[in-house]
Amino acid sequence: MRAPVLVSSPTRSPTPGTTFLLGVCGVSIDAAVNVGDIFRRFLDNAPDENGLPTRAVFRKSLQDSLASLVDDSYDQITIVGHSFGAVVALDAIAEGLERRVRFVTLGGFLSFLSTRSPWLPDRIKECCESANLVSWNDYYSEDDPFAGAAPFPAHKGDLHTQVVDNRANFYDSLTGKSHKMYYQNSFVRDAIFDCPRPPRVRA
Repeated sequence: MRAPVLVSSPTRSPTPGTTFLLGVCGVSIDAAVNVGDIFRRFLDNAPDENGLPTRAVFRKSLQDSLASLVDDSYDQITIVGHSFGAVVALDAIAEGLERRVRFVTLGGFLSFLSTRSPWLPDRIKECCESANLVSWNDYYSEDDPFAGAAPFPAHKGDLHTQVVDNRANFYDSLTGKSHKMYYQNSFVRDAIFDCPRPPRVRA
């Protein structure tokens, strides 16, 4: 098992006031390793092959990527967590990053996982209360059977959830293709790069 795949791209040339975009896209695995096993190890914080807690290994990978990719010319970074990448990223933010962070989650299933992982609701709360968290915008599609609204704690800062239309058909939803369609959504892309303030979704 290896650490998360981190794909980075600055929004424009590094000048004062710009944002650095870091995407937590998932995990890189060998063909013989089951993805579900990696998720289980992360949620259970099971030791890796070197005896290190899995969540600590993933956090260090993200922190090392930030240290090597982002210089002091960026005022803040935008971390985009898709699917299980949302869990990996929020764990790192809650632990503490030395940068101001604007957090965007796409197709997360944090509500579902929170009912099965006792540590996760507290970790979400810690993420929301992080001194360096500028905002957290969460996007999900009702056509995505693997996604749902992030379970934000009440009255905890600049936190927003928005339902988006990925224009998925029944086959896309049935096969899980709809879960991969967020980056094809122009509204989501504009939200990532232009930083609009989406309205809150209905309770």
